[in-house]
Amino acid sequence: MKIGVEASCLGRKQRTGVDHYTFFLLQAMIKLAPQHQFELEYFRFLTKPPVSLGLEAPNVRQHRVSLIPGKLYSVLFKYLWAPPIDLLSGARGSVYLFPNFARWRLLFTRKSVVVIHDLAFHHAPEYVPQRLRDYLEKYVPKALEKANHVLAVSETTKQDLIKTYGIPAERITVASNAVDHTFFYPREAAESKIAAQKYGVDGSYIMFHGTIEPRKNLKGVMEAYRQLPAKLQQRYSLVLSGGKGWLDDDIHQQIEELRSKGARVVQTGYIDQADLPALYSGASVFLYPAFYEGFGLPIIEAMACGTPTITSNVSAMPEAAGDAGILINPHDSAEIARAIAKVLESPAQSQQMRVAGLQHVKQFTWEDSAQAALQAIELVAKK
Repeated sequence: MKIGVEASCLGRKQRTGVDHYTFFLLQAMIKLAPQHQFELEYFRFLTKPPVSLGLEAPNVRQHRVSLIPGKLYSVLFKYLWAPPIDLLSGARGSVYLFPNFARWRLLFTRKSVVVIHDLAFHHAPEYVPQRLRDYLEKYVPKALEKANHVLAVSETTKQDLIKTYGIPAERITVASNAVDHTFFYPREAAESKIAAQKYGVDGSYIMFHGTIEPRKNLKGVMEAYRQLPAKLQQRYSLVLSGGKGWLDDDIHQQIEELRSKGARVVQTGYIDQADLPALYSGASVFLYPAFYEGFGLPIIEAMACGTPTITSNVSAMPEAAGDAGILINPHDSAEIARAIAKVLESPAQSQQMRVAGLQHVKQFTWEDSAQAALQAIELVAKK
């Protein structure tokens, strides 16, 4: 069969969590199902040259929407004036997959599957920009109503969908976030040192990785670092890696305040994906105390690189970390600081967490997630 895919997010220069999920899930699906044709559409206005989405294969065709910019289409969609996406793109399918919350209008394809990554806009609205929150509050329920099936990125998100929107469990399949184990694995110290120096990091470090936004609790990360014993602050710098998000003025102000007091805080900006495993591997501890997550992909990426990981005891993060990480209250910076010190001051604790993390993440593979997604899509196609 033909599977249409709204793949616009893969055309971004700097990919974030949803983009990485979409890429790796599709990559595995394409490989697992050579009998199916994947029709990928993306926006690229006629004044710009076409781009590759990085998923070339005999069973893949790219369809460029060139007559209208993607941002304009989104605006038209909000006002119910957007033409059907399959009419614009020429992509056809027995089923159309929407991997980024919203389900756009269709003309030729009657069946659809939508991916929901989290319900942060509903459960933690204070951490979501007003415009995005309004958009998701309006269009996620519509997507859930129109789609034939829903893919959730975690069991936690599935249960959220059932409780919040009353979606029957049989209409939801968990296609979990996962790790490419051929890419995320412990790297040698020399490789980690080269990657660290590329981003201005010198010596031992504590690492956070994610979009720079309030929901990730960067202020809590920095407050916990400030509370560490002086000897640990002198030995370990704090590395904040990740692309620019939103509502981040207070975060940048706190970074400057810490630096003015002599704290070794390094902000790297966006990290090239190729450098990420080496940076994870070089960190003495990985810190991810977010306030809310639909999964928390950096948790399992860091563990796959052999890095002891501390994360939050709320939403889906315990599901991602399992028994291999230390779970903390993200609102308690003193508790976060104690957990950091516990790892840094105990080589035995650190080694135990490295081994446990490497074992734990073996269960998260893109092949398993792709198989679950394909089964759901094939089931919808048969109905």
